[in-house]
Amino acid sequence: MENGRKEACSCERPKKCGKARGIASMILGIAGVVGFGGNAAGIAASVVGFCLAREALDGGDDSGFAQAGKITSLVGLGLRAASALLALAVVMFFCVFAAAAVLSEGMAYWYGFEVFDALQALFVC
Repeated sequence: MENGRKEACSCERPKKCGKARGIASMILGIAGVVGFGGNAAGIAASVVGFCLAREALDGGDDSGFAQAGKITSLVGLGLRAASALLALAVVMFFCVFAAAAVLSEGMAYWYGFEVFDALQALFVC
């Protein structure tokens, strides 16, 4: 323990332990970027990868794996957040569209092909 900080690695060979954590963080960061398992698993992989990268960097890992893991984890978190926001925006758009259709034309508007005609008119200028 130096300056009140706890050591990041408790194994006998801190360099090797830091490198293993760096490699693990890089693998988890790549899994977060690719989105392995969907948004929730991608976010979890990115968060764990980022934590492992910080521990490896604090433990003295100078191999570059920890830095790569930190970067890929942050990119994965950004991509997962962007995809979640995009999904939310799409859902909100269709909810607003449905509410406007129901309020303007009543429920009879939903029966038949009028919905598709309205969508076509909306997207064709």
